[in-house]
Amino acid sequence: MDEKEPDKENLKANKVKQFLKGNIIIIVVIILIIVLAYILIRPFFIDLVGEKAPNFNLKSIDGEEIKLSDNFGKVIILDIMTTTCPPCISEMEHLKGVYNRYPSEELVIMTISIDNSDSNEDLSTFREKYGDNWTFARDTDDVENKYNVRYTPTIVIIDREGIIRHYHEGETSFQTLSKEVERLI
Repeated sequence: MDEKEPDKENLKANKVKQFLKGNIIIIVVIILIIVLAYILIRPFFIDLVGEKAPNFNLKSIDGEEIKLSDNFGKVIILDIMTTTCPPCISEMEHLKGVYNRYPSEELVIMTISIDNSDSNEDLSTFREKYGDNWTFARDTDDVENKYNVRYTPTIVIIDREGIIRHYHEGETSFQTLSKEVERLI
């Protein structure tokens, strides 16, 4: 009988090992799915509206040093885009309308390309073709991540105190831009 006892124990041990082997893969897969879902979904829950605008330092395509915080005291529109994005191109007309509607003492517009392949020359050509005389710069200070950009264009409107008051992904209409700026001026 004593010899049968170890066999039963071995059988139980083998069954436990097989159970764990089969389920450990399932557990690892479930954990990976949860981690991946968290990484993908997390940005949807980060709401920057009402938060202090993250500062950045860039150099404009004209060689001018730009520090976001130097513009606090004015309403700021950040147009985060790429030169090859069709909605970004369409949005330029809306931005032009707002830019021409308000004096530069009250409103600053900054167009920032987050495409690493966009050169200063590309942005200059883009500005000549579609834009106006506001500031254009390449993202060399992680603006894309600081502002949680997932899609282009992304519009961020910052009040005079440096607080984000409007955040929109996708093309933003002239009416929406004007309404948001008017509220803050």
